[in-house]
Amino acid sequence: AMMGITLLSVGAAELGDRRLVDSLLPFSYRGHLKGPFLMASETPTNNAVNFVTGAGGFLQQVIYGYTGLRLAGEGVTPKFPAVRPSSIARLTLRNFHVRGELWDVIVDSTGRKIVRKPRPAAQ
Repeated sequence: AMMGITLLSVGAAELGDRRLVDSLLPFSYRGHLKGPFLMASETPTNNAVNFVTGAGGFLQQVIYGYTGLRLAGEGVTPKFPAVRPSSIARLTLRNFHVRGELWDVIVDSTGRKIVRKPRPAAQ
């Protein structure tokens, strides 16, 4: 269920349905985090950890849902308005690497900012 819910959350964000995003968020992690390191399990009722594909789905809902971004030939591209869950005041992706470039992506009440960062000096 964890992986399916995260994909539904991306679709809800693309549709701009914040209420649906809000209702889906708890299902993407609640009950799935186990043990002292809060590792994702496949289902809330089993201990099949570390369920990396589920964790990847969680990240996809953040990166491709909440931010409204897509990766395209030209790099990071806004495809639809950002939609944060209402319980999240500010979302920041720092040092987001895409095709050798470094970006910060900030989503808050003012909207979405995509900031290209300077390339680090060659070592």
